[in-house]
Amino acid sequence: MLFFIVGMTGVGKSTHGKKVAKKMGYSFIDLDALIEMRNRMRLCEIFDYGESIFRLAETKALMSIKTDSNHIVATGGGVVEVADNIKYMKENGVVVLLKRPIQEIYDTISFNYRPLLRDNPNILWDIYEKRKPMYEQAADIVFEVEHGFFDVDLIADKLLEIESNISEFKAGIK
Repeated sequence: MLFFIVGMTGVGKSTHGKKVAKKMGYSFIDLDALIEMRNRMRLCEIFDYGESIFRLAETKALMSIKTDSNHIVATGGGVVEVADNIKYMKENGVVVLLKRPIQEIYDTISFNYRPLLRDNPNILWDIYEKRKPMYEQAADIVFEVEHGFFDVDLIADKLLEIESNISEFKAGIK
């Protein structure tokens, strides 16, 4: 079973995803780390070749994840910008959207390691507005993160419940 965590940069996909995976007994995959490993470059170096090159690398990495194992996959914030990525995630698992107030993200993240934001942090709001409908289209289930608070036990229990009733869950979201 695959659970793909999507959401804006800085929402806590990797931080919270690791904790949820541990609680559930799943392995954790950080898609950004997988992209770096597969390309032998840091994300910002890949972005230097252009966002379209990065999105291609992201799609290839995403689709390389084995679908016959139990994983929590923390995606990059822009994974939803490629329609094929959304299709792949929805067909092969459950898409979990983490939402956090955008001002809170802005106030707490480091922009140096965010390729789209490193030169102009203020475009965070524009990126959010662009991606918001994509996140909503992709999401099978939504969890709110406020003030960094995320109830790992509650979320892990909910995802395990979904896993045990996946047919009914997927039928209910179509």
